[in-house]
Amino acid sequence: MPASTLPDHPDTVALWRAIQAGDADGWYHARDLAPPYLCPDPDPALIPTQDLRDDWATIAPLLSLGVDGVAAALATPEYADVALRAHVVRSTGTNYQYVHYSAQAAATLGADWTGRSVLDVASRTPFASLFWCLYRIAESTGRPIYAENLSIPGLASNLWLRLILPVTGPNGTVEGLVNFSTYHPGAQSWGPVLPRDPTPLARAEATASHATLKAAMLERLLSSSEHSIEDVIQSGPVALALIQERDFTVRSSNYLMRELLSDLGRPHTRPANALFDDPDLLAEMTAELADPALQRVVRDARLGLAERRSPVEVTLARTRVGGPASLALWVIDISERIRLQTDLQAALNDAEALNQQKNRMFSIVAHDLNNAFHGLIGWSEVLAKTARRDDPDGIAKAADEVVHAASLTQSLVSNLLTWARTQLEGTTLSWQAYPLARLARESLTTLSPPAAAKEITIIEAGLDLAVQADRGVVTTVLRNLVGNAVKFTPKGGEIRVTGEARGDRVVVSVSDTGLGMTSEQVRQLFGSAPPMRGVGTAGETGAGLGLSLCRQFLEEMGSTLSIASSPGAGSRFSFDLPRAGTP
Repeated sequence: MPASTLPDHPDTVALWRAIQAGDADGWYHARDLAPPYLCPDPDPALIPTQDLRDDWATIAPLLSLGVDGVAAALATPEYADVALRAHVVRSTGTNYQYVHYSAQAAATLGADWTGRSVLDVASRTPFASLFWCLYRIAESTGRPIYAENLSIPGLASNLWLRLILPVTGPNGTVEGLVNFSTYHPGAQSWGPVLPRDPTPLARAEATASHATLKAAMLERLLSSSEHSIEDVIQSGPVALALIQERDFTVRSSNYLMRELLSDLGRPHTRPANALFDDPDLLAEMTAELADPALQRVVRDARLGLAERRSPVEVTLARTRVGGPASLALWVIDISERIRLQTDLQAALNDAEALNQQKNRMFSIVAHDLNNAFHGLIGWSEVLAKTARRDDPDGIAKAADEVVHAASLTQSLVSNLLTWARTQLEGTTLSWQAYPLARLARESLTTLSPPAAAKEITIIEAGLDLAVQADRGVVTTVLRNLVGNAVKFTPKGGEIRVTGEARGDRVVVSVSDTGLGMTSEQVRQLFGSAPPMRGVGTAGETGAGLGLSLCRQFLEEMGSTLSIASSPGAGSRFSFDLPRAGTP
């Protein structure tokens, strides 16, 4: 962002630049503040409180009316309830001016800040810089942003939820923003608000960031007096207890910890080390706390309860609450975190496997394209030489080979381009009724020359049927199946393209009198490995990409590709399509 659009406020500029660099935590820690939890473009359904969800839904129709339009609407009786909680600010380039100020906030501050700028509040709270940055993020992206933050130290139980919504004018430009801020005493008990359609990585990052905010809240609680935390601790989001250092007996606990202890079938004062499958866990953690440089120790463990063996994060910390012989223990269930990490790792593994498969396939395709062009160039040179010698028979033979090489090259390039398009755009099907004979003729046009060169007879039978299908998909499938049959059928062989009505379906088959395949070769065709290459009866090469395309396309049409083959007896490839009636 150009310096000319930044405010004349060093703290705010420093925070904005730290946010852009992805390293804002240091800014907060230097001011003894807990870093907030931020969620750009939040999913409205995950907003944790009903009042915020209702306010968003109520004001949403006004957000395209411009700042003045929103302010005017909030002045009407219809929106009086929302007006109590909403701030409306106008962007002034380097700052934001309050056009409408929340009546609830005005009552709390004892002043109505309408007409003043956001950074004027900096004299009252260091979070004014955060407000400015949240506004600037929402203004620059044109998308909502949600935030949770603890208040300044000394107000340990204060949690603020903030929802910032962009306001656009008639031309679609963001003119300002609406801000709803709600205060919640006690610790939050909800999970992280996530963006719309989060990736596994975004979900994992959000979970970790939100857990950091929870930990900061607990540290605040632990530094408070025993009297002040007893009421707040009961609403804590994790199982929390004060235990005796000597024997780990529980002195006091919140309801979540009492629930865990009750599963032991013993009083709530039972030693807490009985919670875990490792009975020495707390003793080992306490020994580590003997180091005066450590204030807390964190371990991953597993509950040792008969019905609850969940993975947990265990924290043991020194606390001023309860005297010098007391420790604070809190337990967080990390099952969801582990699941997210597992899903993320699986996604990364899948991406790596796909990338390796792509690289191997491109290597194969590059090799076969190179061979195909060498053949095409080589036979073109032979054709030129025989033409100069005026050798009609030689010219005819060379010309046939040029046509054959060009057909193979065209087929390979066509399959490669089709595959690339489906990877980028997916497959869009257009279902219509087509005569099967017409689809077969379109598919066989480019295959007649290579079949004739090998003196292979192509027989069509039962094609007087009509099918419901995508024309491009079926012609691509037939062209590849017949092309493979030509490739692996010896000179003088036979290929049959047939259709057979079976109820409301039509079975389409391509069979040949070629080399055939073993059961292992058939299995490889349906495996997840890269396409299987093969050399035809006349030395033809190919990447094996065509059959992969056939299988993918047919599955998207609700059909499957079946294979019947044995060595020396040829192969039969079949698939079925919906019958469309008499053409």
